Amino acid sequence: MAATEYSSGQTVEVNDDGMWCKATLEEKRPNGKWKVQFPAGYDGYFKENKIRVFDEEQIEKEAEEEQKRLQAILEKEKKKSAAQAETVVTRTPEERALAFKEKGNNFFKKNKYETASNMYTRAIEVCPNNPVFYNNRAMAELKLENYLNVIADCTKALSLDPSSTKAHFRRGCARMKMIRNLDDWQNTMDDFNSVRNESLVAQQKQQMGMIKEGLLEYLRKQEAEKNKSSASDNMDIDEID
Repeated sequence: MAATEYSSGQTVEVNDDGMWCKATLEEKRPNGKWKVQFPAGYDGYFKENKIRVFDEEQIEKEAEEEQKRLQAILEKEKKKSAAQAETVVTRTPEERALAFKEKGNNFFKKNKYETASNMYTRAIEVCPNNPVFYNNRAMAELKLENYLNVIADCTKALSLDPSSTKAHFRRGCARMKMIRNLDDWQNTMDDFNSVRNESLVAQQKQQMGMIKEGLLEYLRKQEAEKNKSSASDNMDIDEID
């Protein structure tokens, strides 16, 4: 069977830690690995044995199967939780909520973001005033690209813990994906400016710098468009071309 030929700009799927994800090929490096870009904006490098042709029908089929599997897991967890609630009557609400959180963390580490989000929701239902649960669910929803949910959860987390760096950063990431005007830009920049620099590692500081530079570039473009529009409004209508 002939090897598949790939080209720059091609939409493919890559196996990222056991999970097939949609990505775009950018360039092939001398070591044989392809540089790819994911829809979320970050890059990765993969050998060709970790790349396959993007097949939309196959993806839809796999998504349906995954949804059924997740639903079965969720039903199993509900039954298990109900059985535990009947036998372990001494557990406090905090203990039950933390147990749901740990389950959510385990699913998150396995890239099962939807199930992780459901587990964090269960934790919130038991203990609705713990900002960690909202922060964790926001991260899962960010992976799922449900940006409005991210903003809502981060806002709730900040109402419970105004100093939460993670909530500001994650809400900023979500808002950045939804910028439509200068008010949106300002809200996004406010979130990133609220992130304490000392709480970031070197790679995160570099990422933050790139994000802010991208936001400033957006502002410069908006100001240029605004000035262009203003000049057009002030044009003498009697002037000939």
